[in-house]
Amino acid sequence: MGEPVIRGTRITVDLILEMLASSLSHAELIDEYPELSEEAIRAALRFRN
Repeated sequence: MGEPVIRGTRITVDLILEMLASSLSHAELIDEYPELSEEAIRAALRFRN
């Protein structure tokens, strides 16, 4: 019962959204967190909408 995370990681959906809101691109986010995929980022965006 904690924060929602990306499956198989400990990266929270909120962290991804915060980083995108601070103007990080998807590619920069994946460079920062190589365990993320484009699909995982899109899933995080859909989760909050």
